Amino acid sequence: MGKEYYTPKVKTFFSCSVKAIQRFATLSLDLAYKRAQDILQKNKAVMEKLAQELMKKEVLEGKEFDEILESVS
Repeated sequence: MGKEYYTPKVKTFFSCSVKAIQRFATLSLDLAYKRAQDILQKNKAVMEKLAQELMKKEVLEGKEFDEILESVS
């Protein structure tokens, strides 16, 4: 049942659809990866300062976190 609908044209359509979806997914992931890299690079100084403070204290209060953000920005 259903084999009569699975013609060569339908198979070609599905194959093209899968390739288009794969291309879209790959492009979307590449774009997201590039965006994440840009965000991390842009905020590298903040992350390094936060890491230093967390190594000292292990926990930061909201006010301390805000102060670090303001001092580095």
